[in-house]
Amino acid sequence: DFIITGQGEKPFALLTDALLQHKDFTSIAGLGYKNGNTLQITPPENFSRLDSFPKVDYSFININAYVLKTDFSERRLMYFASYGCPLNCPFCSGAQVFKKSWFPKETDTIINDIKYFIRTARIDSILFWDDNFFSNRKFVLDFANRLIAENINILWEGSAHARSFVQMFSDSDLDLLYRAGLRRVSTGAESGSDVVLSAIKDKLVCEDVLHLIKKLKTHHITTFFSTMMGYPLDVKDDIRATFKLIRKAKLIDNAVKIQINIFTPYPQTPLYKKAISKGFCEPQQLKDWINHAPACFRPPWLNPSFYDTLDAFMNFYLPFSEKKCYLRAPSGFRKTARFFNTVWRPFIIARLRLNLFIFPFDWMLFKKLLNAYNKKHNDNLRFYAYGIFGN
Repeated sequence: DFIITGQGEKPFALLTDALLQHKDFTSIAGLGYKNGNTLQITPPENFSRLDSFPKVDYSFININAYVLKTDFSERRLMYFASYGCPLNCPFCSGAQVFKKSWFPKETDTIINDIKYFIRTARIDSILFWDDNFFSNRKFVLDFANRLIAENINILWEGSAHARSFVQMFSDSDLDLLYRAGLRRVSTGAESGSDVVLSAIKDKLVCEDVLHLIKKLKTHHITTFFSTMMGYPLDVKDDIRATFKLIRKAKLIDNAVKIQINIFTPYPQTPLYKKAISKGFCEPQQLKDWINHAPACFRPPWLNPSFYDTLDAFMNFYLPFSEKKCYLRAPSGFRKTARFFNTVWRPFIIARLRLNLFIFPFDWMLFKKLLNAYNKKHNDNLRFYAYGIFGN
């Protein structure tokens, strides 16, 4: 019956009050509704700082229901310390929504929230789910110093733009951040082709990503980087170049975590019309947008055989190139995982070094054994370059 556009906190509250009190809602900014068969959408207000709103009362939420286990912590919570990003990447819907603006919470608010989460849910780590947590050096260092000063022992990770991060934070800064609990930085590498990056990523080249990985490794901080494949661009061998970048990253730091996404076109981004020209059929009804997400979307311009290669690379060669990844496997499959992760690992590393993925008999054998395990245990166990998941 209603939609809300832009920053939703204020219009959602105003709409709720108007409905409960049977008042007129037609003047609420950022509200969409139908007047008969006519769609009415009022323009949204400009974004406001998050601390301009009333503080969230987390007592209404069962925090424990949102706690997850990670590879370096037992009880992690995801949390937004800011919204927006000062960059303008052409594929990103956030660039259209936030107009290159960044809105952080006050450090006091973040610290007090973390203390509450520790008291109520015994969390030991936080993933800052911000678009770009490391947007401002003063903000980050103030936060780190507060954690140290108040003896808040918590591990954390956040996202960054590779070049901006390297330019913004010195070695002494990174020493401070490590002491404050920083253990991983995630970044959007997006592509292994500088030609593609010039078209889709703001102020980034491939060497920036490798530089970030090297610098973080010297401070015992790991990197999680995501890439995308299947851009609607006429660039030769961009997928091959991205695989090459991933291989280089793993050889620099074997602990690097990697996510490979499939490019998904979003309205009002510069690449949206380009995707339509390449055969993308725009969803015509609201329900058709449900499966329009990186996990489901399949670009019509990609060769179907690509997904077999991606499956092997992402779900076997990358995870089993890491030391002791088998320890995260369930007990019923751990012996098999240990074989591929210890006995067979030197051959996997050799494949990565030589870029030799023809005749993937090892992957095919592993996949057969994994499918048999899942069928027997009614499980959906999967190995990824960033973790292991199952029922």
